[in-house]
Amino acid sequence: MISQDGKQIGVFSLAEAITMSEKEGLDLVLVSLKAQPPVIRLDDLKKVFYLEKKKERQERREKKKGSELKEVRISFQEAQNDLERKANQATIFLNDGGQVQVRLSMRGRQRLHLDLAETKLKIFLGLILTPIKFVQAIKKQPNFLITTVVKDRSNAKNENKNEKIDSEKIKVDQIK
Repeated sequence: MISQDGKQIGVFSLAEAITMSEKEGLDLVLVSLKAQPPVIRLDDLKKVFYLEKKKERQERREKKKGSELKEVRISFQEAQNDLERKANQATIFLNDGGQVQVRLSMRGRQRLHLDLAETKLKIFLGLILTPIKFVQAIKKQPNFLITTVVKDRSNAKNENKNEKIDSEKIKVDQIK
């Protein structure tokens, strides 16, 4: 028998254990049936159930947080500083275990320059400090380009670096 503190009290018969539990106003909780003699603990059963439910809720929250989808919006004429700031924010989201959806919005005649918009999006993805993996490839919508990325957890980090486009190679002047 184990006390509520977790200290071993001793070996008792079932009748003695029941009288001890009634005396202290606690319940007998079976810890291990396979052990010889079976191990029981003096504890409040409501407290045990409450702690189990609390643990399950915490696990669900952590699981939910990992699958969270955050969106980062960038525009066609976004400045380099703003891209870096938003890339840092996306890095934080990815390191927390979430997914990041990157949306590059285009207005008016900007829609005619799809190649420049795609280059701008790739520059932004290159600024993200965490190795990334595409969940959704770059997709064209009527007014924007969109893609979804997650943190690359595989050991192939070198392959991912090759996919990224270095922002220094593509000058911002080419986009303007």
